Amino acid sequence: MKNDIIVVVLHDCSADVRFGSVAVILTQELWMAASGHKRPLATELERLVPGVIVRHRLVLKFSANKNACGSCTRPAGKSYMDNLFSELKRRKVFRVAAFYAAAAWVLMQIADVVLPALRFPDWTVTVVVIALIVGLPVAVTVAWIFDWTPAGLKRDSHDIDSNPIGSAEKYPSDSLLDRLAGHEKTLAVLPFSNLSGDPEQEYFSDGLVDDIITDLSLIPGLLVISRHSTFTYKAKAVDVRVVGRDLKVNYLLQGSVRRSDDRLRVTAQLVECTTGENIWSKRYNRNSEDIFKLQDDLTSEIVTAMDVELVSGEQGRYQRKRYRSEKAGEALYKGVFHHYKFERDAVNTARRYYEELIELEPDSVLGYVWLVSAWTFALIVRWATPEKALPIMKENIDKALAIDGSDPQALIGDSYYSVLCGDLDHALEAANKAVQVAPSIEEAWFALGWSQMLDGATDSAIRCLERSARLCPVVRTVNWGVLGTAYRNAGRYEESIETFKGCIRRFPDFIYGHTGLAVAYGLSGDDELAAKEVAEVLRQDPTYTIERFTNPNLYRDKSIMESSARVLQKAGMPER
Repeated sequence: MKNDIIVVVLHDCSADVRFGSVAVILTQELWMAASGHKRPLATELERLVPGVIVRHRLVLKFSANKNACGSCTRPAGKSYMDNLFSELKRRKVFRVAAFYAAAAWVLMQIADVVLPALRFPDWTVTVVVIALIVGLPVAVTVAWIFDWTPAGLKRDSHDIDSNPIGSAEKYPSDSLLDRLAGHEKTLAVLPFSNLSGDPEQEYFSDGLVDDIITDLSLIPGLLVISRHSTFTYKAKAVDVRVVGRDLKVNYLLQGSVRRSDDRLRVTAQLVECTTGENIWSKRYNRNSEDIFKLQDDLTSEIVTAMDVELVSGEQGRYQRKRYRSEKAGEALYKGVFHHYKFERDAVNTARRYYEELIELEPDSVLGYVWLVSAWTFALIVRWATPEKALPIMKENIDKALAIDGSDPQALIGDSYYSVLCGDLDHALEAANKAVQVAPSIEEAWFALGWSQMLDGATDSAIRCLERSARLCPVVRTVNWGVLGTAYRNAGRYEESIETFKGCIRRFPDFIYGHTGLAVAYGLSGDDELAAKEVAEVLRQDPTYTIERFTNPNLYRDKSIMESSARVLQKAGMPER
């Protein structure tokens, strides 16, 4: 057994799934030479180090970082191992382990020569060797948890798959966004300036930025703020330090677009928010048909500049499905431009452009998923009836998934449709797939959080909805309302009241904000303030009723909505 290999393995475990390990290999011969002991290394460590388990007398296993997985479904197979390998590289675990092993070897050699010469007892060499071996899992664990940054040693809060579902993560009791900040690789892409001299070209610069955000959102090592938040800075002079602080990001990407005939000039610069330092900048001069190559080059260079390590094969992960012709691109960009105006006529115009895109390229997923998004929005704001919208949504979701079953927008649309049809099991399945495919798309986290809340998994829903809020700091009305409802369902009334109040401050005419606040007040025992909020609802809309509030009741446990109805009735809201 003199040359047996001893492997010290640090495993990261979760409930019932084993992700991988970091190993340092020693030989029995090295151990005996350094320590003078005849006993096997495995036996000696088992005797001296608490918690060590010897597997087959050769492999030692330290268990660390065990988190309950909750309702999260972990991906299996090679793709997840690739994710783990990438995460270990990103956290520099391999580098630390290799450096530690080399340093420990040198120290053991020095101890073997120096300590006997200084007449130290023989057992001191053994103590040094054991201490160095025991220190290995400590060093690797520290490398996993912490990271050296310009501001010093900071905890690395990024999960392996960017998925906090079921984690035991606790946040300080500061504001919502402050307690959700902390990701080391955070980026906001601001709207690019249109320098074409033609306001009609505004749709093109906006569409280009939307594509860049989507590409970057598919990279596991990045947290990318959503378009909804960054486009609030459109056509404004900004201070990068202020924007970085408001959005809780480390980096900003800014740029401009000049389009003339078939020529395209794009400039872009990546800025570090704390210092205002220009990390990287470049100018691209291309033909209009080279737009795909430009987006690919731009995305790749941003990833390199931000030092996001991609494992082999991952470079292609962020290459999403694209249109092929320039006419199709025009239809998509114009559709999205009108879509984000969120006005009834504009959304109708957007739908026509998406239908044009489908006619031009019926085998592209893009037209179908954007058309579903437009109909979903129209249904939520009651510009369309369920009888009209739902069949159209279903038809286009099916076509999109038939083309690409892993497209995140198609999966999000499928989840929304399933919720509205009462199929929570399928809604959860689709939303879970969406967050695995695109961990930085805030709407995927919202879809998962909403469906989990309706299913009764309140704690996990809150974590998803908070992650959605982190990715979209300028939160939409509906997102605020659902998060406040999730807090209320969990019995966290103070947080629910704070969230609904924040929603009303931004959107004073949002009726659901007032009704949600009324229910939170009533359930917390403050009937007077509940009645005050109901009075405000009836002032804004005298026809508002409990029946309107509760229909449809999408909860799996119907009594949750029924208890809210009783609170509103007590506070003075009419039933019908």
